Amino acid sequence: MYVRLSLLMILLWAVPGSLIPLYSLRLHQLCFDDLTIGACCATQAAASVVSSLVAGQVADRWLSAEKATSLCAALGGGCLWLLADAHSPAAVLPLSLAFWLVAGPMVLLGTTVALAQLERPERQYGPIRTWGTVGWMVTVWLVGWWLDRPEWMSCARDALLGPPEHALDDAPRIGAVVAFVLAGYALTLPEVAPRPGAGSRWLAPLQALGLMRDRAFAVYLICAFAACVTFPFSTQTLPLLMRQLGVSEASVGPTMTLAQLTEIGFLVALPVMLRLLGTGRVMGLGLAAWLIAMAAVAVERPTWLVVASLGLHGLYVTGFLIAGQVYVNGLAQGDLRASVQGLLNCVSGVGLLMGNFLAGWLRRLWGGDLSGSFAVAAGVVGVAFVLFLVGFRQRPPEEARDRV
Repeated sequence: MYVRLSLLMILLWAVPGSLIPLYSLRLHQLCFDDLTIGACCATQAAASVVSSLVAGQVADRWLSAEKATSLCAALGGGCLWLLADAHSPAAVLPLSLAFWLVAGPMVLLGTTVALAQLERPERQYGPIRTWGTVGWMVTVWLVGWWLDRPEWMSCARDALLGPPEHALDDAPRIGAVVAFVLAGYALTLPEVAPRPGAGSRWLAPLQALGLMRDRAFAVYLICAFAACVTFPFSTQTLPLLMRQLGVSEASVGPTMTLAQLTEIGFLVALPVMLRLLGTGRVMGLGLAAWLIAMAAVAVERPTWLVVASLGLHGLYVTGFLIAGQVYVNGLAQGDLRASVQGLLNCVSGVGLLMGNFLAGWLRRLWGGDLSGSFAVAAGVVGVAFVLFLVGFRQRPPEEARDRV
């Protein structure tokens, strides 16, 4: 089961890994303006606001999680294949939205499948989730190698599909192939059956909202929202900064995988960190790492400082986001697993939506000044960090669940 769930993580995260690191560069290559780039990048967040809650309802009440994962992956693969040939805002925007409407639930439901099979998620999920980061990195390096492909590879590609109109058109196609493989593989996983009569309410997401009565959970959601407002500055603006600093398009993705390299190390260490420090301290450490990373990038130069700050991304993702998933899973046992994860994704999605527009608007307002944008992001994370230190007081899971 460890091997099967690890392969699931590889495929789950390889799909968005083929698109996100170079997405804003592709749109820039297509001559989209800053606000249009921001709007296209915001489709990920806009879709997750609705789709995450719907996915939780489907998996907890109607359709088994592994079948829902397969369906989402198949639809997402089709969207990515069409996106590769889309070159205007009128085509890119709806296709991006359609992809994220199914890709967000795909990752959420795949995570639900993995957590449901583990007896001790707080100890077992970190090492398994590590393979998701590996899948992301392998795809990013594959895309970078593909863009810098040797002559024999270029001839084979052009013979099969014809020469690409733009250099980055092949990145979504690689993701589409991975998504189709995932669609088939998900059907081989053990069933995580829905429980239509298990909850006290028919709408599982509404029941999940009851956890907001727990102060620690509410504080974590608020801080997750604030942190996600700043995350698009990394996914949308940081690749543009890399190009300004002289990093080639083929090297931007591989350079940014330094974040995933450190993430792998922290994921392996996550069970030990949770045991020695406790969930609250680990999440606080992750949020502090994100604050330092945003502050460092705001300096903008020298290049080595920007690249070195990527190493802190791994601690943020592992310490705050993934440890947060384990914390949330511990609060929501039984028939609410997918819905509470969906609530977390929904709140994060609203933050990402606002952050993508904010990142594009700030670049336009300041005429492409990227350091000022990152300074704003650092300020937002700083406020969230103080709130977390003051307000997060974790209750035992049983006591928190009793408040639902």
